[in-house]
Order: sequence, then structure tokens, then C-alpha cells
Amino acid sequence: MLVIRNAQMTALGKATEAAFRERAFEHLARIIPEVCGAMTHEHILESIDYAILRCRSLGAERELDVLRYLNLMYVFGFEFEQLPWVQRILAEKSMRPEARMEWLKDHAIYLAGKEAESVH
Repeated sequence: MLVIRNAQMTALGKATEAAFRERAFEHLARIIPEVCGAMTHEHILESIDYAILRCRSLGAERELDVLRYLNLMYVFGFEFEQLPWVQRILAEKSMRPEARMEWLKDHAIYLAGKEAESVH
């Protein structure tokens, strides 16, 4: 019988999280290269760590949710949770955290479309 000790599980979790941090970094560098080019690698990793912590506190722990949070953070600003529409969505406790993150993404896309319409 295989026994995995707590220390081994902790080490495995850290390795998994480190790999995710690098994937998240690559995601940001791919979608917003000009922003990432103006930031240090360390600052970007700090923003990823912040997004991971915030998502955990919101109950949204899937990698997809963290990437969505990062996208919102980089588009609307690092304090985007202060926006009224974001606060309203995050306060909706009757929904699963994943559903709230999906709603945030959908509303951000809606707002981007409205902004694009007003430009033309």
C-alpha cells in the first residue's frame, strides 16, 4: 500500500502551484505582452500570487477562475473589486464561486462590447 505523508502532499502542492504560476505568467505574457514587458517577472508573479489568494478567499480555486481573475485585474485595474458591478456579483452568495467568476467574465465582455459600440 502506498502511503503519502503530509510533507509529501505539501511538497506536491507547492510544485503544482509553482507550475501553475509559470503557466499563468505565460498566459499574461501572451495576451498582454506590452504590459508584461513594462513589469518585472517578480511583480507579475506577485500579481499572480495575489490573484490565487483572492480567488481562494472567494472560494474559486480552479485554475480557470484564477486566470479569469487575472484577466479582470489587468483589464480593469488591480483594485477592480471596488467597482460596483464587481461588488454586486461577488456579493451574490446564492451562486457557486465558479458561476460568479463566469458572470464576472461575461459582464466584462459585455462592457467591452458596449465600449466598442460607443467608439464607432
